[in-house]
Amino acid sequence: MKKTRGAFTLIELMIVVVIMGILASISVPYYLKTVENSKASDAATVQRLTPIMSGLQERQQTFAQEAAGRWLRRWPWRRT
Repeated sequence: MKKTRGAFTLIELMIVVVIMGILASISVPYYLKTVENSKASDAATVQRLTPIMSGLQERQQTFAQEAAGRWLRRWPWRRT
């Protein structure tokens, strides 16, 4: 009869842990650099979009005031 294996040996588990450690030591610096680059990119995007968003907000406020004025002038009780 053949002997069946029911579990991993300690050496096999240690080899897996060592391989995972090597992969982690290679990938973590690249991950940290990618995170740093994405934060810099986000900051540049926000800096570039801030004046545009301010202009859009001013335009929206102006439009809302003008629309409210036109709306009030069109009602029958306002007509002279």
